[in-house]
Amino acid sequence: MTNIQDISMAGKRTEDSGYHRNGRTYRRDSMLLLMVLLFLMDLNGSVPLTEALTSPIPATGKRPACLPQTFTPMPDPLPELKNSFYLLRHGQSTANVAGIISSARSLAGSSKHGLTPLGWEQGRASAEQLLDLIEKDGNEGKRIYFYSSSFARARQTADACIQGLQSEENKKKLSKLNLEVMEEEIGVEDGIMERYFGRLDGKALMTYAYVWPVDMIDNTHTAFDVESVSEVATRVGEAIRRIDACHNGEVIVLTSHADTLQITQLYAANFPNVGAFSQYRFTNGEVRSMKRTPDSLPDAEPLKPPKIGT
Repeated sequence: MTNIQDISMAGKRTEDSGYHRNGRTYRRDSMLLLMVLLFLMDLNGSVPLTEALTSPIPATGKRPACLPQTFTPMPDPLPELKNSFYLLRHGQSTANVAGIISSARSLAGSSKHGLTPLGWEQGRASAEQLLDLIEKDGNEGKRIYFYSSSFARARQTADACIQGLQSEENKKKLSKLNLEVMEEEIGVEDGIMERYFGRLDGKALMTYAYVWPVDMIDNTHTAFDVESVSEVATRVGEAIRRIDACHNGEVIVLTSHADTLQITQLYAANFPNVGAFSQYRFTNGEVRSMKRTPDSLPDAEPLKPPKIGT
């Protein structure tokens, strides 16, 4: 029996965005629907199938000018970096609580969909995680620089983490590790902003099911006008190169969003299939070291949709 991966990976890609194999063409839309069905059927009823399939999706339009208008291949691997990078996902946001996708580019620089009180707590608590990782990695005697997505929830999380670093306990650890926090120099970097979800923006979290399963077999797809995995990896890679060029032997904290950070982690680690990023999900306020080899990744978890509030 031919499975989905056989069709998608062994088949030849055609110009009409389908797959051609054994004299038959498999349209990408058909592949998308099939993957969505399989994903939803595996949720054990947590998302009603009929509800997901009948959720209204706006009519097709042109891709936003901020995104590439043509096919974007995966970028070249990152070079050896001069600095140590850490990845921090934002704390709980009002969009998480509302259970909606929040990726519109109009949110850049705005205060919409910022942190909840719990999100601020998670941001402050991330400071201890960060210091533990820095100590584990042997990065004593360095300065810590923060860079953030331009979305409010990420900027506020960077602020909250810096606040957490000023607690009495963490001040002692900073002194012990001879670390200096450059708290007044949070850089805002559009290259690490949220992945754009196109016509799914503002929709319920369950509509991630239209995208994530397909990411796993095609990291260049742009179904529903979403930003492809390869597009995210390309802009993140460019941002990391820019940031790395500005420092030498320091600690860099990138405060960003779940999809963006998961893609970043697999891309930086030279993982063979970056489209499998959704199996390495960050929780709110979680910090991870950005390592350079696949064996540095945490254990993969079965693909599942996020819960409201996370």
